[in-house]
Amino acid sequence: MDTSLIEAYAAAMTSQPQMTELEIIADGIHVRLRRNIAVADATHELPSDLVDHVVEKDAFLKVTAQSVGLFVPTEPAFEVGDVVDGTRSLGAIDTVGITTAIISPVTGVVATVHVVSGQPVEYGQVMFELLESKAH
Repeated sequence: MDTSLIEAYAAAMTSQPQMTELEIIADGIHVRLRRNIAVADATHELPSDLVDHVVEKDAFLKVTAQSVGLFVPTEPAFEVGDVVDGTRSLGAIDTVGITTAIISPVTGVVATVHVVSGQPVEYGQVMFELLESKAH
């Protein structure tokens, strides 16, 4: 088997940051390329006007995946510094057409986003880190 074509497809995948899977079926050959996207340290400094509103800067609440599937963000997607509460979904996990909402367990500020749209997630994987707000 000539691997140069597979290497070319893999190179194409790395140039497309949102592409996590590529399946090729041609001429009796079936190849599936899959990669996990590790979001490069998405932790940013919180805006100074939000720092005074969090309980402790070191007390990150980790929001983890409760199922396996593909991450689907809300529209618009939450970003570092956004305020969240228990009334709006942070996104969802799509498992073969069954969607499970991810609801923030606290009112607070998004400190880190570890997932991107379409990324495969595993049970227990950290998806977001939140800083709980002092104001309840």
